[in-house]
Amino acid sequence: GGDDVGGEDVAAEEELVAAKGTGLGLAIARALLEGMGGRIGVDDSPRGGARFVVVLPAWDEDSGRP
Repeated sequence: GGDDVGGEDVAAEEELVAAKGTGLGLAIARALLEGMGGRIGVDDSPRGGARFVVVLPAWDEDSGRP
């Protein structure tokens, strides 16, 4: 895996998650974050399991925009 989750990576991740849950969490998080100009990534955690990286743009207090 890599830090940037693309369409193929999300589909593969959802298949893995579906065995334990609904498989919707990552897709929902991705849609919300992209709507805010951000992104979500998933990779193997050095401690085992998964590591999720969330990146959001800095907020500009003056303009009220990212």
